Amino acid sequence: MDINIDEDIEMDINIDEDIEMDIIDEDIEMDINIDEDIEMDIIDEDIEMDINIDEDIEMDINIDEDIEMNINIDEDIEMNINIDEDIEMNINIDEDIEININIDEDIEMNINIDEDIEMNINIDEDIEMNINIDEDIEMDVDFDEDTEMDI
Repeated sequence: MDINIDEDIEMDINIDEDIEMDIIDEDIEMDINIDEDIEMDIIDEDIEMDINIDEDIEMDINIDEDIEMNINIDEDIEMNINIDEDIEMNINIDEDIEININIDEDIEMNINIDEDIEMNINIDEDIEMNINIDEDIEMDVDFDEDTEMDI
């Protein structure tokens, strides 16, 4: 694990063979690469999301002020996307992959990926993050105004 925290709260988290995460605060930019199956780029401000999922799925989701969405979906996929005033998104992909993304005023994200990987990411005003990865790895990361970290 490499974690770098500067004034802008930049985090680079590399975990084992499966997961690479780059999290940059201020604009709340998130790059999540998860091994063979999932690549996710999440950039706040305009809330732009690029999701690429391995062989079967390519998804480009752009949510700006006008809420524009481009979704390309391969063969065996069901997706439920709900966007209300708080911009809540629920995405279920394939039998093995469930992704729940909730983006409200506090920007809260819950991501569940595959049977072995569960990720809960909550980003509110104090930037609190809870990340649980795989059966063997549990991480709790809390960022408040004073930038405190519990790992």
